Amino acid sequence: AKAGLLKISVQDIAQTLETTIRGTEATLYREEGDEFPVVVRLREEDRDQMDDVQQVGVTTATGRTIPLKNMLSFQPNEAPVVIERQNQQRILRVFADVEGRDLGSVVPELEQNLSAIQIPSGFSVSIAGDWEEQQKSFTALKQGFILAIILMYMIMASQYESLRDPFYILFAVPLGMIGVIWVFVFTDTTLNVQSFIGIVVLSGIVVNNAIVLVDYINQLRRRYPEKPVSQLILQAATRRFRPILMTTLTTVLAMIPIALGWGEGGELQAPMARVVVGGLIAGTTITLLAIPLIYQACTTPSMKQKAHTEEALTPKPLVGEPVKSS
Repeated sequence: AKAGLLKISVQDIAQTLETTIRGTEATLYREEGDEFPVVVRLREEDRDQMDDVQQVGVTTATGRTIPLKNMLSFQPNEAPVVIERQNQQRILRVFADVEGRDLGSVVPELEQNLSAIQIPSGFSVSIAGDWEEQQKSFTALKQGFILAIILMYMIMASQYESLRDPFYILFAVPLGMIGVIWVFVFTDTTLNVQSFIGIVVLSGIVVNNAIVLVDYINQLRRRYPEKPVSQLILQAATRRFRPILMTTLTTVLAMIPIALGWGEGGELQAPMARVVVGGLIAGTTITLLAIPLIYQACTTPSMKQKAHTEEALTPKPLVGEPVKSS
């Protein structure tokens, strides 16, 4: 009320207090291309005590200087220096660092402890920061992984002109995941954003060996239709063993320095390389055994059904009718 009678606004009082305690940037001092802010405020010994702040004057429109103690009542209290809002709601951030443990194991334990705390009505507690960003990244990478599988199937189906052959090839992806699990267990690597990126990369690399093997089997079947499928599968696996092994070794050897974390910042890329190396080694080894077995198991019933169909469609001679020989 006193400030209103003296025609002093709340903004003038707030500006005076801010200049007194925090300081106000008056101008910029420039020297040789560098800029230095010039901050105006009271000396520390002049603003250290409450009585000193009460004596600070505010200038009215008529030029009079009125001390703050004549317009305000000062009471010591605790209050936040900065009030943050998100979605028009006040928030208070509590920061913490994780040391010696992975984020995925700490957060469930933290959520369990927070659930035991009785939170007042109108308040809520949520875990954000790196954990929230990690979950968003995982969601995007999951969608990318599914999209990669779908696109690979569509491309291979159009190239092979078959809906069945791409399934044989895509069996290499879950087989490669066996190596990924081994990497997580034996190297203490956690499932983070980098290792998830490695899984997406691995899904596109590990199918290469299966493509080489299945494509060569199909070539042999077209070239030697009279030979048994099992013999052609064995021949294809034997002849394509060396190219598959060389392709895998070149990729694995190139990834080993990154997997060991050599160089500055190498530990950040190491999980991705470890996943690729482990998945390729396991995927290649198991692919040479599993893909031929899967191919033969899925091909043999269809060939038997085709043979029965052709036998059923072949006209049989009637009883007593002479069989014509060509």
